[in-house]
Amino acid sequence: MTTVSQQNLTELQELAPKRIYLPTANVLKKGDDNSRYYGALNFPFKETVQTIFEKDTGLNLFDNNSDIYNQTSVWYSIKNQDEFDKIEKWIDAQGTTVFIRSLLPSCIALDVNVDYANEVKTKIGDLEYKAKNNQNQDAIDDLVDLLCSKIQLNQEEYYLAAVPANKDKGFDLPTLLVAKIAEKLGCRDITDHFQYQNSKQALKSVGIGDKWQELERANLQFEQHILDNKPIILIDDKYQSGTTLHYVASKLNEAEFNTVYGLVIVKTIKEMITNKPIKIEQDNPLYPQNIANFFKKPLSLSVLGNINLLKNNAVGFCGSRKVSDKGISASHNCVNVLTHKHNNVVIVSGNANGVDLEVHYMALKQGANTILVLPEGINHFKIKRKLQAVWDWERALVISQFDDNANWQVWQAMTRNNLILSLSKAMVVVEAGEKGGTKAAADSAIKHNTPLFVIDYQHNPAGNELLKNQTAQLIRKNKNTGEANTANLESVVF
Repeated sequence: MTTVSQQNLTELQELAPKRIYLPTANVLKKGDDNSRYYGALNFPFKETVQTIFEKDTGLNLFDNNSDIYNQTSVWYSIKNQDEFDKIEKWIDAQGTTVFIRSLLPSCIALDVNVDYANEVKTKIGDLEYKAKNNQNQDAIDDLVDLLCSKIQLNQEEYYLAAVPANKDKGFDLPTLLVAKIAEKLGCRDITDHFQYQNSKQALKSVGIGDKWQELERANLQFEQHILDNKPIILIDDKYQSGTTLHYVASKLNEAEFNTVYGLVIVKTIKEMITNKPIKIEQDNPLYPQNIANFFKKPLSLSVLGNINLLKNNAVGFCGSRKVSDKGISASHNCVNVLTHKHNNVVIVSGNANGVDLEVHYMALKQGANTILVLPEGINHFKIKRKLQAVWDWERALVISQFDDNANWQVWQAMTRNNLILSLSKAMVVVEAGEKGGTKAAADSAIKHNTPLFVIDYQHNPAGNELLKNQTAQLIRKNKNTGEANTANLESVVF
C-alpha cells in the first residue's frame, strides 16, 4: 500500500479520473475484423480495480504504455470468446460498485449518490439519505445487508471500524452500521478505539486544501493495545474528497496496521460526466437557451465530458491561430485572473492552435473549467499534446453542433463561432486581424448584443484597433499589479 500522507493524497486528488463506474464506463470492447486481438479491456487507472479484478478472475492486467493520454491506465488483451464472456460476467456482477482511486489497496462504494441523467437519487443513494436523515429502520437494515454482502467477499480475518465521529455527536450512521454488521458477521468492531481529542469542525465548510489540517487540529488518537495486526475495513456513509477516510487510515498506519480497506455507501458526485458522446436536444434542461438568438433552428449537440459545465457562467475567447508571444501572455493573464477570482467560471473557445489552445491550457492548469467547441464532428476529437498533462474530464466539456463524423470545413469553423458566443456571457478578443474568423466572431457578438471585450496592447493588432474604435470594451493591465483589469468583464458575467 502506498504510504497514506497529506502529500500523497494531494497528488492523488490532482489525478483524473477519480472513479470507475462500470454502468456508464465503456471499458470492454470486441476487436474488429482487422484487429490483432479478439477484444480488449481498458481501465483508466489501476488503483482498487486491478486488485479486485485480478483476484476475482485470475487474469493479470498490464500497464497500458500505448495510452499517451493516460499513462496510469491498465488493460488486458482478450484472446477468445471464453475470456470475453468471463470478463463480461465479472462486469455484470459488479453492479453499481464504484471503484475509487485511492491510496488504500482497495476502496469501493456501493453506488454513486445521484443519477444525474434522470435527476433522481440512486436506489442506494436514497437508502443512505433515509437512513441518515430519517433514521429509517428499513433503510438501515437494507444497508447492513448490502455492506455485509461486500465484506463477505473478503476471505481474510479482519476488524471493522466506522470512520470516527465527534465524541459529542448524537446519531452517527457509520457507527450504527458497523455495530450491526459486526454482530451479524461475528467479527470485531474497533470503532471505540478511536477518539478525537478536540472537537472536529464540519469539513463541508472547510476548503479541500485545509481539510487535513483541520483533522490534525482535532487530534484523532487510536488505541492499538490488545489488537492483533489484522486488516481493517473502514466504513463510512459518503466518500467526497476522501480526506477523512485517508486521514483515519494514516493513523492506523502509524499504529502499524498496514492493510486498510475502504468501504462506503455512496460516492458523491457533483458533475455529470459522459465518457462517450451523447446528444443534447432542445428539450433537455441543459440545452443552452441562448442558442435561439444565434441560430434559426434548434441544434442537435454532441457532447463529451462534464455536461454540468453548461450550467456555469462562461466567458468566450477568440484570437489568431498564429498568436504572438504578447498575445499568449495576455490570454494566460486574463484567464488566470478570472479563474482565481471565480473558480466556477468556464472558459469557452474553439479547438484550434493559437489562442484557443492557450486559454484551454491555462484554465485546466489553474484547476478551472473549460469548454472546447469543435468545427467538425465529435468523433474526430483528440486531446492536443499540450493539454494532455493538464487534462481532466471532470473540468472539461467537448461539444459539436455537426454530424458526429463530419470533417472540418471553413464554413463550419465560422458557424461554430456562433455556438461559442451562445454559450458565453461575454466574448474576449485576444488578437484579431482586419479580416478572418476572429474579426467575424467579434462582429457577430456586436450584432447579437453579446458584451465584447478586446485586449488593448501598447501596439495593437489591426483587428484589435478596429474593435477598440467600435463598441468593444477594453481590457488593460493594472499598472500596479501588472495583471489584467477584468472588473468590467466580471460585472457583466457574474
